[in-house]
Amino acid sequence: MEKRDKHPFFGEGLSKKRISEIWDQSAENYDDKLLGDIQNMVIESMRSSGILMPCFSLIDIGCGPGTYSFKFAKFVNQVTCLDESERMLERLESKRLEADISNIESVHSDWTVYESSRRFDVVFSSLCPPLNCPEQILRMENLSKKFCAYVSSMNNDEGSIHMEIWKALGRDYTFNGYNTEYPYRFLISKGREPVLRTFETFLPSEKSVEEVIEFEMGKFSVYMDMNKHIEDTIKDIVQAHSNRGMVHYDGKKKLGLLTWVPP
Repeated sequence: MEKRDKHPFFGEGLSKKRISEIWDQSAENYDDKLLGDIQNMVIESMRSSGILMPCFSLIDIGCGPGTYSFKFAKFVNQVTCLDESERMLERLESKRLEADISNIESVHSDWTVYESSRRFDVVFSSLCPPLNCPEQILRMENLSKKFCAYVSSMNNDEGSIHMEIWKALGRDYTFNGYNTEYPYRFLISKGREPVLRTFETFLPSEKSVEEVIEFEMGKFSVYMDMNKHIEDTIKDIVQAHSNRGMVHYDGKKKLGLLTWVPP
């Protein structure tokens, strides 16, 4: 929880309403392809473990625009897509109608207050910040008849441009509180028998200094009112990472898939 509270969302004191607005604003540009082939690796691992079966029902918590939902729909009987962002669900519904998929339903709700008398064979969530705490991990079990599956980032953000900027602004932040090792060890402490699988991919890329500056400006404007000091700090750090006007990214992405059987 100490690591989790070092996330900028919490460190900058963003309200729940503001966080919801951020997800709505990012809905149109949310890119399902940023993780390369990792999503297919996760799906195949769940299939080979018997977690995805043609007769199963599944709920995808924090489904976004359907990053996993549409893939699940090919292997299970029914997919319930839950998200508190209306715009994310609007994008999902548009894609569903275009593809004429009938076994997907959308539910607009905040997971932390979601209640249902229905239970699902599989309760799944990927990269959904509200589930990143002991209470919410255990709430997943209340909806599950057979399996729970939880995906989160295992990237190490030390040395990243983004965190270097935060440090230069006097903030000691990290995204490492989302590491899948934390819920894995928590579940073991509760007597569960979780299985943790990790997946990696590399998507190296180069962007111009101007593109990176614009990107970081956009990211930081989410958390604070921009001023000359913040803008100059971003420009100086990005330029320090440039080589002939370009910034190179190694593109390493690492995710953890945590699966377990509820008691």
